[in-house]
Amino acid sequence: MKILIIGFQRSGTTLLRRMLHGHPEVRRMFHEEFLLKKCQSKDSLYKYLINHKISPDKDTWGEKVPFYPSVRKISVLKYCDIWNDYFGEDARILHIIRHPIDVAFSIDKMYRNQSFNTALRVYKKIMPKIVPKLLELPFVYTFKYEDLLINSEKIIPQIFTFCDLNSEVDFKKLLTKNLKDKYKKLDPTRAFAYKTKSLPYSIKGLENSIEILNKVKGPEYKI
Repeated sequence: MKILIIGFQRSGTTLLRRMLHGHPEVRRMFHEEFLLKKCQSKDSLYKYLINHKISPDKDTWGEKVPFYPSVRKISVLKYCDIWNDYFGEDARILHIIRHPIDVAFSIDKMYRNQSFNTALRVYKKIMPKIVPKLLELPFVYTFKYEDLLINSEKIIPQIFTFCDLNSEVDFKKLLTKNLKDKYKKLDPTRAFAYKTKSLPYSIKGLENSIEILNKVKGPEYKI
């Protein structure tokens, strides 16, 4: 399988990538190398993979690409289309979403300088356009970051099964053994953390995004 991880910035894409990278059946999960931009044909992509000691057809491998307004001048939808076109039934796309206010707080913590307001403005502009289209694409599994934390025993085996990986792998042992300190366990208290914080800016106009995101199964998003 060829696994593509996508999601808005600070939505859990790195956690997901590390988890899959540690699975014994996954050869490699690239980190934001924008393979489809770097290698502009399937032949050049395969040569690139072979140079990295990956068998393009036999090995399970993939990449994590968060979606900004553009992904190195390729929209995330175009990126997914090419991924599906290149790999057909071997393509798998994992789309992780997170409550937008927690996304904004996380971005603000990282970058400061009114990033909370900027993050929400970009989020409100992008998500209503992209999420409904992603839900219609083949070989895409969309799930909530909060569900990953709260219902990990159920969701993680589903993710592995979707990617045609052994779903009985002990993911808790995998987290403890292979991942960095901040990922050694899944902390359910980090789900909906925004409820314990005061909002620094207005969240007016977020209702449409929340409504669209709630089309995805999992804990209900509210504001």
